[in-house]
Amino acid sequence: MALAMLRDWCRWMGVNAHRSLLILGIPDDCGEEEFQKAVHAALWPLGGYRVLGKVFRKELGSRVALVEFAQYLNRSLIPQQIPGKGGPWPVVFLPQAPDSESQDRPDFPAEPQRQAGAAGEAGAASEEGAVGVSGVIDEGGSWTQQRNQAQQPVPENMAYGELRTFSGLEEPDQEEESFESWLDHANDMLYTWRHVSERERRRQLVESLGGPALDLLCGLLAENPDMPAQDCLAALVQAFGDKDTRVTARLKFLTCAQRPRETLFAYVMRLEGLLQSAVEKGAFHPVIADQVRARQVLMRARPNEMLQNKLRRMRLERRPPGFVGMLRLIRETEAWEARPA
Repeated sequence: MALAMLRDWCRWMGVNAHRSLLILGIPDDCGEEEFQKAVHAALWPLGGYRVLGKVFRKELGSRVALVEFAQYLNRSLIPQQIPGKGGPWPVVFLPQAPDSESQDRPDFPAEPQRQAGAAGEAGAASEEGAVGVSGVIDEGGSWTQQRNQAQQPVPENMAYGELRTFSGLEEPDQEEESFESWLDHANDMLYTWRHVSERERRRQLVESLGGPALDLLCGLLAENPDMPAQDCLAALVQAFGDKDTRVTARLKFLTCAQRPRETLFAYVMRLEGLLQSAVEKGAFHPVIADQVRARQVLMRARPNEMLQNKLRRMRLERRPPGFVGMLRLIRETEAWEARPA
């Protein structure tokens, strides 16, 4: 269970599982300074590292952490346990890979003895072929500090933008913006990165979070590692969105995107329910409903080229299709494109 959790966690974070380990059994009341000291004392001989996140597992009654190292991970130096609050914290890692060269390329700049919090789902520490470890992030901004200290290279097509940070704390730092402002920014960035892999979009989103927001998303991704980034945003809206039903309804509509295996027809049907709810709650005026529907399909879905061109022209002419008209256009353009050349 612990090894599977380590692989899954690394997969959706986009990191090398053979250069990562889990720390298990961290008490919920273990302070960040105490955690950092314990992890630093145990892991500094292994070289530069960073803790990628943390999550509390109800079934274990404790937290677990994911730690990534900058370079080759020498199994002989990994401690089987880390002395810490509440007793030893087991350490879990994958057995040595047959081709150790796959570990040699660092995913982030090697920096000395970085500490931070971690993410994961705990499992049995006694699994064959591995021994486990876990770590914690403080409830404040340590995630942001680690992220700035040990950034991963961003793909070329993402180099022109980076997500700002959000923690979800009740009393955030003065520099942190409101959730609604951050959400608009995150929504725009995910749209800008629409041609980037889903895993990379998800990783960038996770790395922008800290505190309770990171806890929430880590827990969701532990259960469903392939959750699309746009669904992750929707989950954050549910948890941190304005309690004003009008604002929440608007955010739910604006963050609704077509899912990877969802047809455009099914997406528009799902989107319509959110739009009608938003209109009923006063989030949108009924007069602009057709405009915002067309905009959402263009920006958050994957319409074929013919439909894209038609919708853009209709919006410019201020005569966007209604709900039924949109469904008819989808059927017509899909049928046209399916015709033999």
